[in-house]
Amino acid sequence: MKYKFTQLKDLPDSPAGTVFKCRGIDHHWDCTSDRENHDFYEIVIPDRSGGHIQSFRVGKSIFDDPNWFRKEVDYEKLTELKCQKCGETRADVHVKKWFVGDYDSDNYGPHAEVSLECPCGCTRIIYKR
Repeated sequence: MKYKFTQLKDLPDSPAGTVFKCRGIDHHWDCTSDRENHDFYEIVIPDRSGGHIQSFRVGKSIFDDPNWFRKEVDYEKLTELKCQKCGETRADVHVKKWFVGDYDSDNYGPHAEVSLECPCGCTRIIYKR
């Protein structure tokens, strides 16, 4: 799930009210501590120059502390599944994979497309790379 976190108290590097966005939860398997599974939020911070995006992993316990952060689902990042023609919320999921470029070139790589086919017959692409 994608979340946004609003900072509730001032910190040296960011004032209260700063909003952090989360790409999702990342799972890290640590072989050095009895093979415990550690969960992290992958936090995204836009570069102040408006250019590149920086991301870093932060332990869930830090951002889950309600004294420091308000956690909300980032509804802007969710996909609407309801068909715009008939209003149906159920669909058949289609996944296509293919490779692009010459095998020996630097631009060779996988691509994918995920689409929904509604009972009324319309098809909508929800992911394409």
